[in-house]
Amino acid sequence: MNRMPSRRTFLAVVGAASVGLAGCSDENGTDDEAGDDDPDADDGNGENGDDGNGEEETPDEPEDVTAPGIEHGTLVSDFSEDLDSWISMTGEDLVEGDSDEALVGDTAALVRGGGERAGVFRSFQEFDAEDQHVSFAVKLEEPIGGRVNVEMLAPFQSDSVITRRRIPSDLDGWMRMDVGYTQDRGEPDFGDIQEMRIWVDAAAEDGEVDDDEEAADELDEDEIEEEIDEDDEEVEEEDIEDETVRFMLDDLRSTPAADNGQVIMTFDGGFESHYSTLFDLMEDRDLQGVIGIVPPTVNVGGRLSIDQMREMRDAGWDMASFPLRSDALPEMDSGEKEQVIEGDQSYLEGRGFEDGARTFLAPYHRVDAESLEIVREVHDCSMTFGGTPNAAPPADPHMLSRINATDMNAVEQFTELAERHNQLLVLRLTEVGDDGDLEEDEFEDLLDYLEDSELDMVTASEMLDQRNELF
Repeated sequence: MNRMPSRRTFLAVVGAASVGLAGCSDENGTDDEAGDDDPDADDGNGENGDDGNGEEETPDEPEDVTAPGIEHGTLVSDFSEDLDSWISMTGEDLVEGDSDEALVGDTAALVRGGGERAGVFRSFQEFDAEDQHVSFAVKLEEPIGGRVNVEMLAPFQSDSVITRRRIPSDLDGWMRMDVGYTQDRGEPDFGDIQEMRIWVDAAAEDGEVDDDEEAADELDEDEIEEEIDEDDEEVEEEDIEDETVRFMLDDLRSTPAADNGQVIMTFDGGFESHYSTLFDLMEDRDLQGVIGIVPPTVNVGGRLSIDQMREMRDAGWDMASFPLRSDALPEMDSGEKEQVIEGDQSYLEGRGFEDGARTFLAPYHRVDAESLEIVREVHDCSMTFGGTPNAAPPADPHMLSRINATDMNAVEQFTELAERHNQLLVLRLTEVGDDGDLEEDEFEDLLDYLEDSELDMVTASEMLDQRNELF
């Protein structure tokens, strides 16, 4: 493990202040509008927006790539040759190289700290992501099921985008994360990204991620101070007695963006009302969605019959896998996970639902590293709750973020962001009707809103086909 010393030190509060997290977050991760800083401020990036030493390092394209590393797009950082360009956001954090965990290049970046949050930032002399989306591989070790935050200054904080992505509560391995914007400021120029910040919030005492929103409200960007000391001593491992944050990063890339934003409607459970209510409402508008099917319940009272599923399939709907059992996948042993995931996918594929069977919807929004590895073997796409939009098309179609469609404020905010930045919004509902997530009139209002938007409504299989054409 190669440890890199911190050369720039922010105040310990920079995690809250640097991101402009003023406002409160709901379960979909939405934020109220935050104030801008002075667009003429230096921000400590150096005159040319480099890493402070006047040099810009671009790693060579790696020969070997391990998923969720990807081989398409433009490699921005492999966290190996350019590891010293990534700087600790606070003086208490460590940024190290871990050769055992590398997905591309020689090392992954290991970031750890003992405060309320820990993270890294990097200044760029030239980072052009015009008509591109940005993504990277991430692995959370502490807290498991935390939140990854990203801010890109394009070129200043007054023209920037922010992401706050929830990671599944049991995912103890790598996943790829699209920078799906949950907030933007000003008019970001993605052809001139000057700085990128990535950090993770520590867990609160109850095990949940601590938003610390009140503290964020009290902080102002002018409170950020910079101390540059080339002779900073290396922080030894024993100096962090209580690690509250520990995560890894690798394979930062930009990939081509679609010409237009998209939205996918997903419905969990395979209920009979998906045919009797949803199907009629959406077919009248020539719209299709994705139904999460639980194979043991097919043809059971209150659930879809195989004939209803086939009628919906023939109309363009996806019948996806939603392997719901009494235990969540992370609670099963290895053999049972494999049997459930592979068995449910085979059930759908063997009965003529090949297109839909490409997609996996995570039951209970829970998936661990072992389950995800099996999912990758048998599915082309997987989705779980994350509270953010995604890239359109996604850099990696596994672990796409869904949001709850019951929160119309969040739907409107994320739809507008997806329109402006050509991103993919995946909406989730269970049932519609008297006992459902939304009443029929509320659901029709949602459809009216989406139809009036600039987003293209697609199914998961259509998204995958379009992605394959682009990549």
